[in-house]
Amino acid sequence: MKIRKITGLVTLILIIGYGIFLYFISLTNAETIDLGEINDTVKKVEAAYLDKTINPENMDGYEVVFISDSDYQAKSNSAILNNCIVMDLRSANQIVGKVIFPSQNNREAQLKSQIIIIVTVTFVGILLLFYGIVLMIYSKVLKPFQSMKIFAAKVAEGDLDFRLGMDKDNNFGAFTESFDLMREELKHARQGEYQANLSKKELVASLSHDIKTPVATIKALCEIMEIKLKDDSNLKKINIIYHKADMIDVLISDMFHATLEELLMLKIVPSEELSSIISPMFQEINHFGYVELSNEIPDCMMICDKLRLGQVIDNVINNSYKYAGTKIMVHSYLEYGYLTIVIRDFGEGVEDTELPMVFEKYFRGKKVMKKEGSGLGLYLAKLFMEGMQGSIECFNDHGFVVSLHIKIV
Repeated sequence: MKIRKITGLVTLILIIGYGIFLYFISLTNAETIDLGEINDTVKKVEAAYLDKTINPENMDGYEVVFISDSDYQAKSNSAILNNCIVMDLRSANQIVGKVIFPSQNNREAQLKSQIIIIVTVTFVGILLLFYGIVLMIYSKVLKPFQSMKIFAAKVAEGDLDFRLGMDKDNNFGAFTESFDLMREELKHARQGEYQANLSKKELVASLSHDIKTPVATIKALCEIMEIKLKDDSNLKKINIIYHKADMIDVLISDMFHATLEELLMLKIVPSEELSSIISPMFQEINHFGYVELSNEIPDCMMICDKLRLGQVIDNVINNSYKYAGTKIMVHSYLEYGYLTIVIRDFGEGVEDTELPMVFEKYFRGKKVMKKEGSGLGLYLAKLFMEGMQGSIECFNDHGFVVSLHIKIV
């Protein structure tokens, strides 16, 4: 039962008890005065009056006023108004005064009033004491547990940043501190789990993309060997290698796509590199002898991730192989703090309406829909170039042209 219900129930019981007490007090009547005793008292007073022995100090419970007294009339009227018992005091059959007995009702009312005041003060004191005890129990015991209830609900919802407050007067300080330490440990464990999963996904995505490059090389070499070799037995084996490589390519692409959906980007670690590393990248991808460098790569120190830059060049060249199938010209120069590499093929290019979307994820132009591809090559190229503080752009000029801008030191 909640503390409010208990407090309300106890308060109601006390109020009912107080009401019952007042009811019985109102029904209680004091004992009535014995009239015989009053008559005896009056006779004694008359006898004492005749004997001239009346002593005011011996008047226990009554008062005698004489007609000769100046306040006789006032005292008589006051006694009648106050419902006092007034008896005539006679001497020789003449009224010489009055014997006044105090009103029993007044005495009873005064007694009842005193009892009610005492009981009311006691009732209020008990009620305040009870409320004080309840307030102390709530603040010292129930409130900390209420805070823990809210804390447990937040943790169950997964909100591990919600802290459990602790007061210096909290009797369960060590207890609540243990729960808050548990929250901290859960938070660290969850962060560790998240980082571990993220690292695994980044590793899978990175390896998947890295594996695609050698697989593409294998497929390209198989195509060259099919052209040059005439032996049917060798052609059959080359064909098997090509199809198996193609199967690996499809599986790797599926795995890469599934992982990439959950990652913001692949890890890019830029560092200072010599520009001399670029020429070998073009030589390694020049499977068909289509790639031609129109000039030497200018010597400079540039900022790049060697692995990611190689993947950018692979993606651009492979696109030209796949969709243009023509000679590929590479020209490079230094300008405005960047090493610019212009890669040009002489194919049909991209429709002007599609140019703004070529760097979008999964976008493929209408002309290449029938050819294999995932629509991720240029998307990743842009991602990698921006991660290396560079940029990439493309346009049509008697073919498709891609410009890589690599920041130099």
